Amino acid sequence: EAALELLARAYFASAQLGRAEAVLRQLVERAPSNGWARRALARTLERQSRRAEAVPHHRMADALGAE
Repeated sequence: EAALELLARAYFASAQLGRAEAVLRQLVERAPSNGWARRALARTLERQSRRAEAVPHHRMADALGAE
């Protein structure tokens, strides 16, 4: 999971949003209670102008206490 998180961060930082989304979805599937992954997925979706898809992930991140 740590390797996936690092990979997702790198993709997000370099604006490779499709790749970041794919890795973050894998991470969320493996660790559904990972608030950071949920928030990062939501932000990735927002950067792709997919705000409606981001909302449930923001809500879950909020519920998990993620920043």
